[in-house]
Amino acid sequence: MNRQQASAIQAMCAFLLSLGPWVMPAAQASVNCTQSAVQAIAPSSTTIVAATTQSDPVTYCDVVGYVTTLHPGPNQVNFELTLPAEGNGRFLFIGNGGFGGDFSFPEVFPDFESIPDLTKAGFAIAFTDTGHQGNFLEGAWALDDEAKQDDYLFRGVHVTAVAAKTISNTFYGRRSRSYFAGCSDGGREGLVEAQRYPSDFDGIVVGNPAIGRAIPGFNWNQEHLTANAESYIPPDKLALVDAAVMSSCDAADGVTDGLIQDPRKCSFDPASLLCSVANNSNCLNEAQVAGLKAVYAGASEANGRIIYPGLMKSDPAVGDNWATWITGLVPPDAPGTPEPWSDPALAPWQFLFQDQVLKFFVFGDSTYNSLSFNLNSSDLTKTQLVMNRGGAEGANPDLSSFQTGGEKLIIYHGWSDAAFSPLETVRYYDAVTVSRAASTIQSSLPDSLWLRVCNTASVAARVRMCSIRCRRCLNGSKKEKRPTR
Repeated sequence: MNRQQASAIQAMCAFLLSLGPWVMPAAQASVNCTQSAVQAIAPSSTTIVAATTQSDPVTYCDVVGYVTTLHPGPNQVNFELTLPAEGNGRFLFIGNGGFGGDFSFPEVFPDFESIPDLTKAGFAIAFTDTGHQGNFLEGAWALDDEAKQDDYLFRGVHVTAVAAKTISNTFYGRRSRSYFAGCSDGGREGLVEAQRYPSDFDGIVVGNPAIGRAIPGFNWNQEHLTANAESYIPPDKLALVDAAVMSSCDAADGVTDGLIQDPRKCSFDPASLLCSVANNSNCLNEAQVAGLKAVYAGASEANGRIIYPGLMKSDPAVGDNWATWITGLVPPDAPGTPEPWSDPALAPWQFLFQDQVLKFFVFGDSTYNSLSFNLNSSDLTKTQLVMNRGGAEGANPDLSSFQTGGEKLIIYHGWSDAAFSPLETVRYYDAVTVSRAASTIQSSLPDSLWLRVCNTASVAARVRMCSIRCRRCLNGSKKEKRPTR
C-alpha cells in the first residue's frame, strides 16, 4: 500500500468518526490557554512547558509538556497536544513511525499530513516523541538506558495518553471519545495499547503494523542481500522483476487489469530471470535470484520454523519502496563487511533498523556486527527478551479485555508493503480468531467435553488454543481416558 492509499484510509476513518450515533455536540473550551491554567489540570507526573493560543487554521491551544516516568527512570516523555477552541468531542492520538524521537511530519507520523484539517474539524490531537530525542532512523539513545527503551517499546504512548486525555477532558469540561491511529511502528503501538492498556482508547486504527519478530526478519533479508557485491539488486533490476511478476501473476485473480489483488496466489519464480550466459540488464545473476528467494521465503531457523514471514512479490519497483527499504538506492561500497554502506544515509532502512536495534537495544555494543546475528543461536532468544519486554512486539492475540469495554479495532495492511510483511498481520488476525474461539468454547463447555475437543483437535490447533484448560488437556490427555461418545 502506498502513502496515498494509506492516507485515504486514514482520512476515511476520520470522516467516519464524524458520522453516526456516536456524534457528540461541539465542546467549548472552559479553561484558559496559559501554562499555569493547563498545569493546574494536568496529572501530578506531568509538567506543562508552554500553552499558547494559535489561530491557523482555527483558534486552538497548543500545549507542550512532558511526563516523568519512573521504575525504571526517571525519564522525560515529551508530548504536544492541540486543543481547538471549539472541539468536536473527540480525542485523537497519532502514533509514531520509525524510532520516533521528534515531532516532524510526515516521517515520524506517517500518513498524517493533514493535521491542520483534523484540527479544523475539532479533534483534540496528541503525539509524543516516546521518551527520547533524535532522528527517526537512529537508535543510539537506547544504549544502556532501559527507561528510554521501555518508554519507546510500550510505556511512552500510554503515559502520554493518560496525561493528554486528562487535560483534554477537563479543558472541555466533559469526557471526550478517545481514538488512536498509527501506521508502521505506530501500528505496533496501537496493538500494544489494545493488548496492554485496553482502557486507554475507545477505538484504534492500526496500519501496516511492525509486530512480531520484524527485526530478525530485517536481519535475514540484509544478510542475504549484502553478502557480496553480486547480491545487490539495483533499481533497474527491480523494475525488471516488477514487470516479470506482473506478467506472471496479473491474471491469478481471474482478471487481467494491471493489478495483483492477492499476491499469495502469485507463483512467480525469480529463477525464470536467471542469466543464461553473462550478467546483463535483462536478467538476474545467481546471487540476486538467491536473495529474492530468501526475501520471499522469510526468516526461518534451520529446522524450517518461520520466525518472520516473507514479503510479497508484488510491486517491488513502485515508488522505490524496495530500494528505500530493502535493497538500497545505490550499491554498497563495502559489501560483505559489518557496514556495507559506509555512509548510513545511503543504506536501506531495513538494514538501519535492524543494525540499530541489535547494537543499542539487544547487545548493548555500538561496535556489534549486526550481520553476524545468528537465528539458530541464543541471539534470537535474547532479541525477543528485549524487544518483547512489556509485550512490545504487539503480537498477543488475547484482546478480551479490550473487547469487554466495547472498544473497536480496525487493522489494515497493504499487500505490497516493502517494510513489514502483511503475512505477519494475517497470522496475528488468525491467532486472535483462534483465541476468541477458544475463549468462547472454554466458557461454555464442561470439562469432559473440553477434554474431547482437545483430544480430537489437531496438534497445531491445540497448541494455538493456549488457555489454562487446554494446556491442562495437553498435559493430561495421555494419562486420562478419553470420554466415550
